[in-house]
Amino acid sequence: MGKVMKLDPMKSSVRYVPTRVAVCKECGGKGVIYTDGKPFKCTSCNGSGRVKVTCQVISTVSAFVPGKDDAEGELTV
Repeated sequence: MGKVMKLDPMKSSVRYVPTRVAVCKECGGKGVIYTDGKPFKCTSCNGSGRVKVTCQVISTVSAFVPGKDDAEGELTV
């Protein structure tokens, strides 16, 4: 599992994205990785070329602080 964060329910929201099937990034969907010219079964996807992907999106709202949060130091409108 990933990092566990304590969220303020008044400022943050969590959205879960449904699990989906995606191309394995390790082998590029081939199911085989070549090491020293020899083919080996990809351990990430177990040779299928596909993996299940699950994620969550955390949105946090916080106040903008002029001078601290803007890149140039001044807010231009």
